[in-house]
Amino acid sequence: MEELLAYERMHADRLPVTELLGARLEQLQAGAEPTSGEPGALRPEQREGQNDSPVSPATAAEPFGPPPHGTPDQRGKPKGDRT
Repeated sequence: MEELLAYERMHADRLPVTELLGARLEQLQAGAEPTSGEPGALRPEQREGQNDSPVSPATAAEPFGPPPHGTPDQRGKPKGDRT
């Protein structure tokens, strides 16, 4: 992890990446268990049996677009105190 952080700082030095790597390094130094690095392995934020997302086309919001100009659904706004 230290080598990875040093490499990032010497090359792209992207702040979000260095913050993430630095935080993980601190966790490991404080005694956190290292992960296997296997992409298919469960991550700590994943719980057993909760692999399905509640988001689906059936639960998605209807597409929305503003009505075209001049329709009854789009009322005009007052221009101020004109008389």
